[in-house]
Parts: sequence; C-alpha cells; structure tokens
Amino acid sequence: MPSIETRMQSLPLESATRARIRFQHGAGKLVVRSGSDPTQFLVGDVGEHAELTVHREGEQLDVVLRPVAADWPTWIDPTYWWGPRRPFDWDVQLNPNVQLALEFETGASQNSLDLSQLHATSVVLKTGMSATELTLPAAAGSTEVQVHAGLAAITIRIPPGVAARIRGRVGLATLSVDQARFHRVGDSFESADFATATNRVQLEVDSGLGSVTVI
Repeated sequence: MPSIETRMQSLPLESATRARIRFQHGAGKLVVRSGSDPTQFLVGDVGEHAELTVHREGEQLDVVLRPVAADWPTWIDPTYWWGPRRPFDWDVQLNPNVQLALEFETGASQNSLDLSQLHATSVVLKTGMSATELTLPAAAGSTEVQVHAGLAAITIRIPPGVAARIRGRVGLATLSVDQARFHRVGDSFESADFATATNRVQLEVDSGLGSVTVI
C-alpha cells in the first residue's frame, strides 16, 4: 500500500495585515480553522500533493493552495484513495488577526470550514457534489458570503450574536432557514437587529440541487 507523506506548509505573517486566499480543492477532506501561532499566516498539513503560490505587496498577501498530480501508478492503486488518510486531505490553520477574503472551490469533498474565530470579511464557496459544514465569523464586523452549489449538502452556522440577511436562489434544491432567528422579510430572511448590529452577515445562496440549511 503506498504511503501518504504528511507535509506541513507554513507561510510567515511578516508585515501582512490583509490577505486573499483561494483553496482549489478536489476530492478528499478540507478542514480550515483558526491557528494559534501569531507569527504565521498559514500552517497546513496538506500531504504530498499540494502547492502554495504566494504574492506579497506591502501589507497585502495573495495566496493560492491547489493540488498537484500524483504519479500515474499511484493514482490507479485503489488502496491509495481508501486508506486512513487520502492524498488530498488538507487541514489548514489561518491567522485570526488578519483581515481575510476567502474563496473555496471544492469538488467531491467533505468540507469543515470553521471561520468563527477568523476575521473574514468576504467568503465565497463554490462547491459541487460535496458535504460542507460552514461556520461563519463571530466577530468580524460585516461579512459578505456567497454560496454557489451543485448537488451538495451544506449546513451554514451563524454564531450567536451575529445578525444576518439571507437571500436564496434555488432550483430543485431546498433552502431551510431558522426562522426563529431570521424572520422572512419579502424574498429574504433577516435578523430583527440587522441594520444596527456590530457583527452581521449578508448571505447569498445560489443552489441547483441538494440542500442548504442555515442555523
């Protein structure tokens, strides 16, 4: 059985105060959460088939994390894909003090995206046939979130104390919203204190199939 090499990627914070990071992730499991090392922008356990591209300009960082192909003999060995750790399982920690614009592009994957402790002001999720747990920031001020989904099951958690306005364009998908917190206002759902809340989310959902649940 081929072994999966664990390879840690790290990216020093240096003078960065703002960052845009794109995760281009295919099959496997993607975990994104807050990190604890204030000197690092990113620390990731991404296996042997990932590459990080970085552009720095002043206090701005632009980062892309994407997969790279395995050797052909490895690809055709089914034990490589169904062992305890698959080749495209990523676990990434981000600095909670940096203002973030996050973009996730995922395929047939399982995604656990805990942004609750991150300063994310923009979040875009583009996902296909996947299962995603997305927890939004608890104290980032104003956050704009766009979700574009195919045949996906997505649960979006909005932390207590965070107001939200939720709009959905769904085809054959289902959109379920906790209406005890977010009341229907015309074609959207909205917190009673959305206009005055310090921390708030504007969430746009565009889904063709599957289900999206907002709690």
